[in-house]
Amino acid sequence: PRTKYVKRGGWVKLQFNGNEIATYQSKPELWYLLGIVESGLMRVFYNNEQILEFRTIFGRQGDETPLGEYEIKNRAYKPTWYKKEKIKERMRVRAIPFGDPDHEIGYWWMGLRKLGASVPGSYGIHGVNVLKVNEFYKKNFDWRNGSAGCPNIQAWYLHFLAKVIPLKTKVNVVAKDKWHETQFIPPSAA
Repeated sequence: PRTKYVKRGGWVKLQFNGNEIATYQSKPELWYLLGIVESGLMRVFYNNEQILEFRTIFGRQGDETPLGEYEIKNRAYKPTWYKKEKIKERMRVRAIPFGDPDHEIGYWWMGLRKLGASVPGSYGIHGVNVLKVNEFYKKNFDWRNGSAGCPNIQAWYLHFLAKVIPLKTKVNVVAKDKWHETQFIPPSAA
């Protein structure tokens, strides 16, 4: 409640307790998100500089998050959740409105469009229903195996992203961090 996002002329000003703490341009080419499945992290880059890193839950075994390049195609506040369910041996999709006790994706949905080869299904960055947070964390304590494929993040990070990240921002989901530090062994010691 003490945070405000003021949008003016292609800029977003982030204010906290009435003080401006950051200003960002709303140009998708200045933003980039990197999801790293193995480490359960998402990194946010602005103007080629990492500004944020946070824990992210990716798809569980059998429902893995598809790797590759995406762009943010839409965003919705208090979204309807479309849940796939097996009913009488047939797969059905049930629309669950925000506020329903069965709704599980939280306050924001940031839809992803796969670039290049398409993937079946619908993916987006979203949160978790606040009423189900404890149940969700107990079930998915390692941050890597829990979602049905969508990257899941905590509400306060998602709120920031939904307010400042422009549509068409590139998102890359990779298996491993290629820049992960490894121990260097000099040739003479090998």
